[in-house]
Amino acid sequence: MRDHGGDIYKVLWVMGGLIISLPFVMLIPDVVPFIIGFILLWFGYNQYSSYKGLSEWQASQGKLLNTDIGIYSVAEGENSPPTPFYFPMAHYHYIYKGVTYENNVYAFDKESIWTPDISIVQNTIENLSSSEDLVVYVNPANPNQSSLNITVSSKRYSQAYSLLVSGFLIVILGVYLCATNS
Repeated sequence: MRDHGGDIYKVLWVMGGLIISLPFVMLIPDVVPFIIGFILLWFGYNQYSSYKGLSEWQASQGKLLNTDIGIYSVAEGENSPPTPFYFPMAHYHYIYKGVTYENNVYAFDKESIWTPDISIVQNTIENLSSSEDLVVYVNPANPNQSSLNITVSSKRYSQAYSLLVSGFLIVILGVYLCATNS
């Protein structure tokens, strides 16, 4: 499953960017809002463009090989026990432009489909298992990348919008601070 949450590589990129920018921050402290703002803008743009790029994915026929139920535990508070969230998992193969591929990604974004109600996931898996042919959405730029569900919830879009707006406001704050310090 593809996870757009706090991936370790994103954290490493941010930390690397901050370490590399440290000399500039020490020499020119007014640059801090610009660094933070542009990092937020970059993450927001990448997240938004990956969601928008799904409209270019092409439908193909596939066959289901097997299914399973995935579990992801989320703690809602510091002292509360983790709540299990369930999502469908599917292993399938498909043919795209005469080449056979195999994948196990049910949803492009599992946070858009996971639920604490296991019966919803069981129904999804039953519907998948009863289907003779599957519709598989394939990334034409990288046919190894596919998904059975390319729906992204509005909450996920709002996260990208929040990153973009926050980055823009922080850059504007940097401009204001530079103008008032001159």
